[in-house]
Amino acid sequence: MVRKLLSFKDCLKQGLIRRTPPSRKAAEESLETAKRHLQEAEKNIEVSSLDSAVVMAYTAAFNAARSLLFKDGYREKSHVCVVKYLEETYGTRGIPLDYIRLLDKYRKLRHGVLYRTSYEATRREAKEAVNFTRKFIEFVEILIMNENV
Repeated sequence: MVRKLLSFKDCLKQGLIRRTPPSRKAAEESLETAKRHLQEAEKNIEVSSLDSAVVMAYTAAFNAARSLLFKDGYREKSHVCVVKYLEETYGTRGIPLDYIRLLDKYRKLRHGVLYRTSYEATRREAKEAVNFTRKFIEFVEILIMNENV
């Protein structure tokens, strides 16, 4: 049975996002992890390991998004709920909705790379994922560094 998650409130009700003490340290560590994964994604493109590049680019963007949750005092148990949280909390301030939608697009692309038996990422998809992730990390870093926890 597939759970239909319609909102951030659904994620909270189902325990897929939980309150934790806010942590600037965890936020900064997650952001550093995001930057490291982005570098790995870039290296994967250089050696034409395109599936790996897509997976690492999304992983980098996911870790950047998680840094906002840590800063705000949340912990995720669902990638979808991270997107729902960003829509609810940052969609009207700080992160363009287009970027949140792209994060979800790359979440789905990563899922295809990992779980579909006949899917291979293209060079274009990999480069676009890396370019998006670079910009997304920049947006998130501004939000982390300019707000106090």
